[in-house]
Amino acid sequence: MSKNILVTGHHGFIGSHFVKYILDKDENIKVVGLDNHSYAGRGGNFNRFVVLNKEKFIDLNGDITDDKGVVQILKDYYINAIINFAAESHVDRSLQEADIFYKTNVEGVRNLAEQASKVGIEKFLQVSTDEVYGPVQILHSSKEIDLVNPTKSSNYAVSKMKGELVLVEEFPNLIWNITRGTNNFGTHQYPEKFVPTAITHAVCGLKVPIYGDGKQIRDWLFVEDHCRGIWEVVKKGKPYEIYNMGGKNELENIDVLNYILNYLDKNYGIKAETVNTLDRQDHDRRYSVDTTKIERTFNFKPSIQSKLDFFEMLGKVVDWYVKNPGWWIPLRKSKEFIEYFNSNKSYMSVMEPITSEHTKKLEERLNYKI
Repeated sequence: MSKNILVTGHHGFIGSHFVKYILDKDENIKVVGLDNHSYAGRGGNFNRFVVLNKEKFIDLNGDITDDKGVVQILKDYYINAIINFAAESHVDRSLQEADIFYKTNVEGVRNLAEQASKVGIEKFLQVSTDEVYGPVQILHSSKEIDLVNPTKSSNYAVSKMKGELVLVEEFPNLIWNITRGTNNFGTHQYPEKFVPTAITHAVCGLKVPIYGDGKQIRDWLFVEDHCRGIWEVVKKGKPYEIYNMGGKNELENIDVLNYILNYLDKNYGIKAETVNTLDRQDHDRRYSVDTTKIERTFNFKPSIQSKLDFFEMLGKVVDWYVKNPGWWIPLRKSKEFIEYFNSNKSYMSVMEPITSEHTKKLEERLNYKI
């Protein structure tokens, strides 16, 4: 197995969990992390994985679009494999900031692959998404052999598809794998995403927004299971193969939201109202993937495979956010978060703009200060 791996986007949600997973396994692996510290990677995710043994982990600040910087890292640290988590990933933001998404999700992949080809990297793993398949009908689940057909207005999904095509069409001599994961949930997720938005809005005493009727269906994959599956593919994936990863927990968004709010009420006495906003532009109704391939190839199964297990773990995630306001309050007070939320046309159709005063009141109630 490769001894020196480059993990890009390691300050982000999934990337940081992946680094922790590798370090906890205590394998004979040196991890080099490369992150540009964008807004989604500024939550101190890396701080919880501080490693004193610098022979095991190196934290680098840089951008995957920097050709000279990337090739120097690959040479200096004798990198054998690249796992690319670096991405712009929030669909709502992609509607407003298309250029940034294409720069990172397409040109970034191209540059990484080009530099990897130059130095002879053994394995390149691209972490992708089920959204490249586009929406699917009830009773159908997308297989790896299905044609990709992302919703054209989703710059996130289209850019991730084009990032995949960069590997498939432009670098025949680079050994790659692609993983397509479903919606992840877990701790340390930036508060713009669905689950932490619901929790932190409720804790702040705000109404909790949900798009349209809330009946959009998503499959939920626990982030630690996702990391475990990715590592299996890094170690054992056959060259040029694509692997779906899912949690087998398909639920309507409204059901996930209602559980979160009921849990907060029952366990913490926190009551919150929901508000139905205008639906997001071309909001895909359902995603679903067939995970037979990875199950049969690696005997891989997620640890959370039932609705009961999912809701139990979701409750633990809610507990974490309630008990760790020091992690997410600074993020919600940030200029990036406030400007994003208040520029969301669907949210602003029925909600008042948020301000730092909302978290200030919470800080006073919790006697917490930054």
